Amino acid sequence: MRNTLLHYLTLRNPDIIQQSLIGKGTETRKIYGPDRREPWEDMTFENLQLVFRDVLSEEMRLPEPRNASRIPASKRKICTEMSVRKLAVAWNEHIVQHALDGAHEVLCQDQYGGPLAIGRAQFTDNDGRGDLKDEDGIWHSPDWIVYRECEEDDTIPNPLSGNNKYTIPNLIPGECKPSMKWKSEWLNGSDTSLRMKAEWVLRQVTKYMHLANTRYSFILSDEELVPVRLSTYSRNPAAEMEQLDEAQRENIVDLGISFEESDSEKSEVGLFSRVPLEKDPDGSFADESREIGYVLEWCSIPWANMGGDILTMNLALWWLSVLAMQGTSIKGYGTYTPLGETERGYNLEPVVHTRQSKVDGEAGGTKVASTSKRAAEELSKADHPVKRPRTRRHSPSRVNITPPASSLISPSTTRTVSQRIQTRTTMESQPSTSLASQDMISPSLRRAKGHTAAAEASEDDDSSSETTNEYDDPILLSFAPD
Repeated sequence: MRNTLLHYLTLRNPDIIQQSLIGKGTETRKIYGPDRREPWEDMTFENLQLVFRDVLSEEMRLPEPRNASRIPASKRKICTEMSVRKLAVAWNEHIVQHALDGAHEVLCQDQYGGPLAIGRAQFTDNDGRGDLKDEDGIWHSPDWIVYRECEEDDTIPNPLSGNNKYTIPNLIPGECKPSMKWKSEWLNGSDTSLRMKAEWVLRQVTKYMHLANTRYSFILSDEELVPVRLSTYSRNPAAEMEQLDEAQRENIVDLGISFEESDSEKSEVGLFSRVPLEKDPDGSFADESREIGYVLEWCSIPWANMGGDILTMNLALWWLSVLAMQGTSIKGYGTYTPLGETERGYNLEPVVHTRQSKVDGEAGGTKVASTSKRAAEELSKADHPVKRPRTRRHSPSRVNITPPASSLISPSTTRTVSQRIQTRTTMESQPSTSLASQDMISPSLRRAKGHTAAAEASEDDDSSSETTNEYDDPILLSFAPD
């Protein structure tokens, strides 16, 4: 078999040496979700091949930096979360990054183009640059970071202003867990204690995605990789269920169901509440008046998977990194383009495009991809705007994309400190529709509702806009497909 990218990313993982576990499970004081979870059904090897078969069939032009048999026993002994992380650094990080570097030139072709042609994806353990700050100014440290690096070692965008730390946007804040403390199979098990342990880890990565304003994360253990994707939905039950097909209704698990606890479980949790999320006093958005919830999609990829006809951990991490380079904005449930579609995006004519700017709703002329720092910064601003006054741009060529009714939020929704929903700055490269307050309904929503004075209202919006930083605000919604 040729030494292709696919072959390299599907090599056998190192043999694990498990030892006794020390430490306690993960718990988080502020709960951001998820409110619901369901299987991530299109995260499959077949869909990956449909889109990236040509890329993965490329022959490796660089020598292999790692072989499973060369990982020393000291790195394969698993007893703590840190030991899982050290093994992943020694093995998964090198494999995935080597494959990302090897695929970069192919991914820059017009067929993929756009965001993938600007900068290089960097997959590495978090050295502090991927830390995330919450609304109370408290820093949180995911185990992993994926970021975009431009030429001449210029990371884009520039470090976030207003921070005492040197941080950059974390496109995929990942987490490590030893299998003795966390397994995805516990989520659907009958043991209440194990189910709650598993749910706490989902809450942890949901917090990371929420704070980073990114849709992707993963949980890596010595038994499996669990990629996750976050989307939003309306908490109006009647409107929500009307928009779901039968399969979606069956798959969704509502996490607003209370868990019955034993005395031992109560003592283990201590001060942490186990009531439903929407009634949890420790939850950042834990009140029944909020109209937005989070849906978390997940799947499990066993550590033992290997070979060129199955989704392996390293292959999935590579794929997730490429997807994050294409776009990370959190969108409404059911609006992401299926991963197996080679023609990503649509407009009303219809014309399909592979460019992520097209996926996010842009129509009009195709822009030439550039690897310059300026072009990279423009792309970065579209997904991670720096702190500046909000502006709106109007183009006659913009596609009018009507959001699903399940995602519409009542304009009379009360805004509280914990519920602030800010509007993303609308860029020409990514004119996604975002949630806003009563006086900031987007032009596309106005058209969908029959408004005739959208331009005039938008001008008023600009004159009274406030300064916002996407990193300081809780939830961001976009309804354009991806």
